[in-house]
Amino acid sequence: MGEIDAASRRPYFIVRNELDAEDVLLQSYLEGGIQYQRQQETLIVWTDLAGKDLALSFQENEGCADLCDFIVRVQQENLSPSISLYYVVTTMSPASASSDGPREITELIAGPIAYPPDTPTRDSLPEMLELMRSACNSMYLRYKVSAFLIDSHYFDRLFALFLRLEKSHDLEGLHCLNDIIKIALYFSEIRIVEELVSTEARVMGVVGILEYDRNFPDFKACHRDYLMDESRLKTVIDIPLPTCGPIDQMDIFRKDFVLQYLKNVVLPRNSEESALNLLSGMIHNNQIEIIDFLIDSSANDNFLQRLFDVYDPLSSASRTTKHDGVRLLHQYVFVAKTSPSNQSADFFNSLVNFGLLKMVKFALSEQESSLRVLGIEILTTVIDQDVSLVNLVSNENKEVDELENIADHPKDSKDSKDSKEHEDPEAKEQIHEKSESIKLNLMNDMSLTLILGKLLLNDQNPALKIQTYEAIKNLLCSTVFDLDLANKEESNDFAGDDERINEHGMYVKRYFEAFYQQVAPTLFQTFIELATGSDSEILETQKKLQHDPILFQHLCDLISFCCHEHQSSIFRPFFTKSRALEGIVKILNLNVNVTLKLGVLRCFKSLILLDDHALCYYMIEHDLFEPFFKYFETVANENSLPNSSCLDLLEIIIRRSLNENFGCLAAHISQNYKAFLESKIEYVSTGRDLLASAKKFKERMKDITVTSVDVDQEYLRDPQPSSPISRDFNGFYQTEGQNECSQSYHDAIESLDQDDSFSKRKRENFPECASEKRTCKVERERMTTARQEDNPMEEEANPRGMTT
Repeated sequence: MGEIDAASRRPYFIVRNELDAEDVLLQSYLEGGIQYQRQQETLIVWTDLAGKDLALSFQENEGCADLCDFIVRVQQENLSPSISLYYVVTTMSPASASSDGPREITELIAGPIAYPPDTPTRDSLPEMLELMRSACNSMYLRYKVSAFLIDSHYFDRLFALFLRLEKSHDLEGLHCLNDIIKIALYFSEIRIVEELVSTEARVMGVVGILEYDRNFPDFKACHRDYLMDESRLKTVIDIPLPTCGPIDQMDIFRKDFVLQYLKNVVLPRNSEESALNLLSGMIHNNQIEIIDFLIDSSANDNFLQRLFDVYDPLSSASRTTKHDGVRLLHQYVFVAKTSPSNQSADFFNSLVNFGLLKMVKFALSEQESSLRVLGIEILTTVIDQDVSLVNLVSNENKEVDELENIADHPKDSKDSKDSKEHEDPEAKEQIHEKSESIKLNLMNDMSLTLILGKLLLNDQNPALKIQTYEAIKNLLCSTVFDLDLANKEESNDFAGDDERINEHGMYVKRYFEAFYQQVAPTLFQTFIELATGSDSEILETQKKLQHDPILFQHLCDLISFCCHEHQSSIFRPFFTKSRALEGIVKILNLNVNVTLKLGVLRCFKSLILLDDHALCYYMIEHDLFEPFFKYFETVANENSLPNSSCLDLLEIIIRRSLNENFGCLAAHISQNYKAFLESKIEYVSTGRDLLASAKKFKERMKDITVTSVDVDQEYLRDPQPSSPISRDFNGFYQTEGQNECSQSYHDAIESLDQDDSFSKRKRENFPECASEKRTCKVERERMTTARQEDNPMEEEANPRGMTT
């Protein structure tokens, strides 16, 4: 154990006999420059001043650790300041390439330290450099030297010496200073870096010394010139700049610029990874402070509001200022992306509420490609954070503010109840109408989506196209609105308020309807032209498809996405009335890239898999399968992906042919393309299986006792089953007498069996006569009425209104 002599204050080790405490086995004083070594966790060895080698071995690690703590305390309390303690660690890696034995690492734990001279001189620089190098080998030395440099503000003395050496052109001294500063940075002590970048003068001293690199003696960097160039750090909007401490310290924006310059320009050439990681962490922490400052409107003098006002139509700001504003915000949007979630959410909320979308619309509309890239990156970052921020149905703070001005409610909470009781009914109605008007205007504002659509169509940057496509998809995602509603119900905003929940659904519906009214005609114009244009227009359209097949693949995928995300009553009217679907399948017969045709096939499959009665009726009425089978015939004898995709589409119909919609499609294909199924794809059973499925479907439809419930159980799992009564091709219910062009299932099946001359020509001459169309028309309402007259009890047994 270790003890201190009470009279002389001399520390010593003492070992006593376990059986007789008076019997002292060893007493050794801690004095002079004795070096103690701890080895193998339980062994301490040293050589005393008389030259005798001594060792203490312990049964427990704790006993050895306690004695080491005593040595450290003695040294640090200056009871014996010249002693030292080393920790010897044995590793399994060899000491050298030629050695197979273990390697020992010696680490100083406590001991005397030589500090740099109080006033550095040219002659003392080599000694100080050697001292700094030795400190790199010990965490203890590194900590002590770092503390000395910071507490004494030693770097200020080095900077003063640097100016004298630079003035005298002492290159060797400048190189020595450069090495000292580099080693100080490689200590990876955050306190040192904070000291070096705390003021403008210190920053200039650091980068000035780092301009003189020993490895490049014939070259001198220009770090000071770069940092002093005011054009490198532009002021877009004047704000009160916050500092990081005392008044003479650097503000956080300047500090961010300096730290990034040190990390990316000054140090990377010969830096250690730990030093760069330290700078990265400091940059991140400083940028979090910046985000907090930007959110605090009272501290920054409404910076965000004044920034976005620059993009108002009546603003007199120059285009250069607007461009700089986009670049300014872009860098901090990406900073916020990596910030803590609560901070980034607050920041993005503030951006949108103050008018971020005005800036985004401006950036996306600019001719400068780099600015459009910045704009779409800002938008996608906000969307990735929370797409409901961009979907204006969720931005109710703005609406509430406007309504409060109209209502002129008293601010006193005690008077609010009385004011509601005596509220004028007419005024209340006006407020409600104003609220509806504001929300409706917000939902009808498709300007951002329209800009994105035009950007997708016209921009030549492939990466920008992909980002734009993903942004449009996110803006059209119905799941986001469902999550938004769930969050409001969870926060009790809509809890128990069925009327507000219904209004929310109505606004969402209007939002998507506005897309199909204002954006979709522009976005899918090429498909519409293919269906409605003349031969010369179709030829021009084909050139567009050949020029940019990836774009139209994205558009096909977007149609599939929309049809699965939105209710059929919302998307169907546009695609059927505009004839865009006809244009899509016609691409299969054009001379375009095969990958685009595969995209068309995927889109066609998606539409079929919707299992929508009115959409299937539209496919049959307009024979959308004609271009499909024309293309299928060209690849029928190939062992290729297009061939497999065509077969897979038919297999989809076969597997689901028990369902009435798929069964009717099978019957239509069987009637009009039977020759193809029998002769062109005889190498697989798909054609035979489809003909058999169509035959079974026709037989089942003839059987008056078979109900849709008997043949199809899918409706049990479908929350919104396809309507069992007749609709027009846009999805609206028809009343009796309105469906004059339709006929009953029985009439349809009978017409399929009659094999009239038109059908014979279709089967014998396909594809020559493929332009002539034979449709399978289905009308359920009349058939249901007829069956109910014959089976009056069936209506009671079928409360869901399923057809029979």
